[in-house]
Amino acid sequence: MSDFDDSSSTRTGRIGKLTEKGKSYQLQILEDESISAQRSWRKQLNKLSNLIADSTNVDLLKSERSFLETKMEILNAANEKLYDSLEDNYDAKKELLMKCETLECEHSNIPNKKSGLTYPSALAEILRAKNRTDHQSLLR
Repeated sequence: MSDFDDSSSTRTGRIGKLTEKGKSYQLQILEDESISAQRSWRKQLNKLSNLIADSTNVDLLKSERSFLETKMEILNAANEKLYDSLEDNYDAKKELLMKCETLECEHSNIPNKKSGLTYPSALAEILRAKNRTDHQSLLR
């Protein structure tokens, strides 16, 4: 047998290393994923905000809110991967953290475009109105 038959020893001895161009390309991919996830989250946020204003269907609101939570998890995962890839670029890391904090704050306080109420407040208002309607129908 020749020395070339034992390929496992040569593969484990070397660890691949990205070139600067490769690192830049990988970073661009992660930035694109983050932007795409943010757009998807924003689209769902706007949909939910409009539903809060126009709908009294509590189950639909809860379903759309759950979907929004999933979108936020995807966005957080994309931003975490991007953060890890920034290595020693502390300014970019700080900027990304500030952006994430802003998005998280916005996510926690989903405004109703018409009434200005946040998601929990709007949901409570819908439930109160529905409860009053149900109560009035029982009195008839």
